[in-house]
Amino acid sequence: MLDAVARTRSRELFTITVIGLCAAVALVSGLLGLSPALGAFAAGVVVSESIYSHRVLSDILPFKDLFLTVFFVSVGLLIDLDVIVEYWPNILLATVSIIVLKGVVVAYAAKWSGLRKGSWLVTTAALCSTGEFSIVLLARASEFNAWSSQWEQIFLASTAFSMGLVPTLMKASLGWADKIRRSSKEFCGRSHEN
Repeated sequence: MLDAVARTRSRELFTITVIGLCAAVALVSGLLGLSPALGAFAAGVVVSESIYSHRVLSDILPFKDLFLTVFFVSVGLLIDLDVIVEYWPNILLATVSIIVLKGVVVAYAAKWSGLRKGSWLVTTAALCSTGEFSIVLLARASEFNAWSSQWEQIFLASTAFSMGLVPTLMKASLGWADKIRRSSKEFCGRSHEN
């Protein structure tokens, strides 16, 4: 379908087709009893793996800020402020646990994959939060009453906080990555002199 639309050379038609395709898959997913968000995620994965992924990215990029705003506002509307006030120690502990545990896993994987010195730290900072997909899973688990509404709110708030901390962590990690690279160069320079 994307191939046929791409041959028309109409940028507007291509953009509408991609957005319509994702919306249609989300709708069908909802009709089949699955989460519409899960369907939209699956459609996005399929489109991103197509030969038109670069074109899709360039055409959809102007909508990215709008979609991100809608997403984060909707997540913020799901959080109950009374639960945050009452359970803030649990939320803080969950947020720190998520960042540390996932950060350790990502750091190990990044270093093992051979990223150059310091780059593993930036990668860890970028990926140490729970992602947007965890909110989809959280919503799906709540349909099965997997845990109480308080724990659902704690997980939701800690997810939102961990995602909100990523830009700050990335900014801090850039400075630390530069220090690691410089100290590594200085160490290599001294060992060559000896």
